[in-house]
Amino acid sequence: MSRITDTERGARLARDISLGNLHPDLFPDLMQPGEQELWESIFCAAGDQLEECLALREARQ
Repeated sequence: MSRITDTERGARLARDISLGNLHPDLFPDLMQPGEQELWESIFCAAGDQLEECLALREARQ
């Protein structure tokens, strides 16, 4: 099994942080305008990067 790359580690961190910021909390009005879209785009980009890392790992085996 190959080791996790820095790119994959960063994508996992970005996905986890963005997911944490997208969860509704006790004060949903505190989110600034446009912030929801920002975190959604970060979450999607991180997911895309993780898919690319998985495809590369499978192609190299």
